[in-house]
This record gives sequence, C-alpha cells and structure tokens, in this order.
Amino acid sequence: MSLKKKGSKQSINKSFIVDLILTKYRTDPDGFRQYLPDIAKALDRAYPTRQGSRSPFGLTEHERAYRLSALESIMGNLYSSQVSRQDAVRALEHCAVLTEDDNLPYKVDRRSIMRLLGIILGKPLTDVTAETTIEIPQAIPTTVVNRIALVRGTVLNLTQDMHLVSISVIPQKVKEGPRAMRFVAMTKDSPHSSTGPRDVCPEDKHATS
Repeated sequence: MSLKKKGSKQSINKSFIVDLILTKYRTDPDGFRQYLPDIAKALDRAYPTRQGSRSPFGLTEHERAYRLSALESIMGNLYSSQVSRQDAVRALEHCAVLTEDDNLPYKVDRRSIMRLLGIILGKPLTDVTAETTIEIPQAIPTTVVNRIALVRGTVLNLTQDMHLVSISVIPQKVKEGPRAMRFVAMTKDSPHSSTGPRDVCPEDKHATS
C-alpha cells in the first residue's frame, strides 16, 4: 500500500517539474537559455518552432498536446477520491492556459470546473457565502499578472508563468451562473443566432482587478 502511494507521489512531482520547465521555457526563453543552455537546446530539438506552429497564446503543438494529456489524466478521476488538492490546482492551471489558447476541451464544462474549485476550497463552491480569496501556498514569493474567470463568480489569479496564486470567489455572481448559462443556451437556440465556439464562462474570461 505504501509503495503505491509513494509511486503516485513521485508521478505527481515529476509531472509538476515537467510542467514548470516547459512553462518557463515558453514564457521566458531568453532567461531560460541563459541559465540552462543545454536543456534549452534539448527542448529546441524536442519542440521545434516552425512558422505558424504557435497559437496566438504561444503554445506549440507539443506543448498543447502535453497540457491536454495532463488535464485529461486528472479529469478522468475527477469524481473519485483520487484527485488531490494539488491535482486540482494543476488542472485549473492547465484549463487557464488552454482557455487562453482557445483549446479547452468541450467536456471540461462548468460542472467539472466547479468540482475542481470545490476540491481546493474543501467544500462545494455553492456553499461559500461570503466573498473570499483562497491562497495557494507558494515555494517562493510570487506576483499576480493574469486574472482569468473560468466560471462566473470566480477569478483565478495567476503568475506570468500561469501558476495559480489564489482564487477569488464572489458568491452572488456564482449563483447568477446557471441563469446566465440558460440565457446563453436560449440565445444559441434562437433561429437568429449563429453557432460559435463554446465558452465556459459567459462573460469575458479576463477578469479585471
């Protein structure tokens, strides 16, 4: 039993390290290349940059595939007891990056994101009654650069490298979410509406401070 837990922990740590290295390589290539030139060269070979290979957000096909695979691995166990708080944090980070990349899978919907948020909060999101900000422990001091709303009433506060620093919750807006989604559904069903890409959050995904 203990061996199984140890192996699972090592797998999570390895995934986190790979995620950290790839994110740093993508967001600060010059700084990464200055301090870790050998690793940068190896990543250059593994993730060749061709004209048009990056999305507007900057993910290569390989990076996108890695994010999608890592997210799917966590989401596959979402409704079991196997998803830890750390897993949920990583999943939300992947969701934020893939949302910016316009490649968040359709099956990652409001219900599943609320489930991830609930794991981090320690209770269902709908049970939060007062505005609050949940801090995510950090190994080093960090600065919030990106704010992204995946579901109405919540804001993910992230670093430049898209690591989650904290989650802000506004209960009243959380309650408005289902009504907003019903309105969006009615609008999409209207004969005058056009079919477009599905947004997890009806409002602008970028939150303002």
